Amino acid sequence: MMRAQAFQTLRCGVLLLMLFGWSAEAAEFAGGTGEPADPYRIATVAHLISIGDDADLLSKHFLLAEDLDLDPNLSGGPGAPGFDGAVIAHDGTPNASPYPAFAGRFYGDGHTIRNLTIRTETPQYLGLFGAVGSVGRVYDLRIENVSIEGPGRAGALAGSNDGSLVNCHATGTIRCFEESNWVGGLVGVNEGGIGGCSAAVTVTAGERGFLFGGLVGLHRGRIANCQATGDIFVGRNSFDAGGLVGGCLGGAVENSRATGSVMASDGCWSLGGLVG
Repeated sequence: MMRAQAFQTLRCGVLLLMLFGWSAEAAEFAGGTGEPADPYRIATVAHLISIGDDADLLSKHFLLAEDLDLDPNLSGGPGAPGFDGAVIAHDGTPNASPYPAFAGRFYGDGHTIRNLTIRTETPQYLGLFGAVGSVGRVYDLRIENVSIEGPGRAGALAGSNDGSLVNCHATGTIRCFEESNWVGGLVGVNEGGIGGCSAAVTVTAGERGFLFGGLVGLHRGRIANCQATGDIFVGRNSFDAGGLVGGCLGGAVENSRATGSVMASDGCWSLGGLVG
């Protein structure tokens, strides 16, 4: 009899644990299971931030269900002075491998993320995504009024992209220190595909830097049907700066354009209206 009672108590405890555990997991987002046919629904800033560097979430599927405002001064935001790294996959120091990368699907669904603010002096990959991995995909997303200050390897959408970015658009400013590199209005380093995207991001860099572009800083992948309209300002003795791409090393650029200005100081070289 005692064994039967103990079994019943244990079974009830397991059922309660399963019930409350499932409820807690479901409450992390506004719905969905994270699977391809049923992506997690992101409806609040907290939902977005919760993805972070969680290894169990970086390979899941997400749908942005609402416009989000990441203004550090708003209630529910990250708090002043904003983020000190990327919002998703943010622990990517340049010389550390492997570093966290987003390997799932992120469907912007035409929604906008506004006022992303990042301030850091630590070398890392900076942007909404620190890194998008080779199987990662980001679709139909707008990022408005981004403000990033850091030592380089930065883009409004991603510090590094090895996957695919489709119909994504960004506006704002990126400021870099002396001896910074690999900075683009949309992506810092691109080794994947970017299609139908645009950036109206002003990029300002200090002295002795290299690889600054209106859309991509360092490009080794494919860019098609894209445009950049932001201005590029680089300090003395810098090189590889272009209106669309800072430096194209074995990559392809198709049916794309740049209309922003590229302005440089004394001792600068390898500058171009389209590609540095």
